Amino acid sequence: MRRSLTALITAGITALSLVTGATAASAAPNATATPSHTLVIDQFATSGPNGRYIQIQNISLATLDLSNFTVDAWTGSVRPISSVPIPWPTTLRPSQVYVLANPDLPSDGRVGICLRNPLGDAVDAVATMPGTPCQQGRPANPQPFGPFAVALTRVCNTGDNLRDFQLLPATKFRPSPITC
Repeated sequence: MRRSLTALITAGITALSLVTGATAASAAPNATATPSHTLVIDQFATSGPNGRYIQIQNISLATLDLSNFTVDAWTGSVRPISSVPIPWPTTLRPSQVYVLANPDLPSDGRVGICLRNPLGDAVDAVATMPGTPCQQGRPANPQPFGPFAVALTRVCNTGDNLRDFQLLPATKFRPSPITC
């Protein structure tokens, strides 16, 4: 009986994944997420001479309306430590960036950041620690505290924060070269 139930559940998951195109692993927490092909968190800094900032880049081929989106910062799973609305009217042309200067980010670099559309759906996310609702795949390495002019910069867009973000010289107000 137990073996039949397991086989039935496995068959159901397999059938569901064929219909939806998802895999059984995609339902797991912190599974590799589908990367955004429109707006991404391009880079962010939690300390240093350039100050704290979060930069969003339009990686699509169309001008996009960012009005009423929010950027949330999390240090746990209960509630965000800050939620910053993007004012109306805000639009981004292809490859253009939008910078949130001096957001409330922890200086130890351990944070999760979510970009949410006006309906509250996550458009993109990055985390440097497990346990936030903003993590995609494995968490990126946190930025070390100090006077260094560096930022966690997106170099890929795979849906895995550890692979996608590297500690590089800060290039605030300039789009990051996302090469993979």
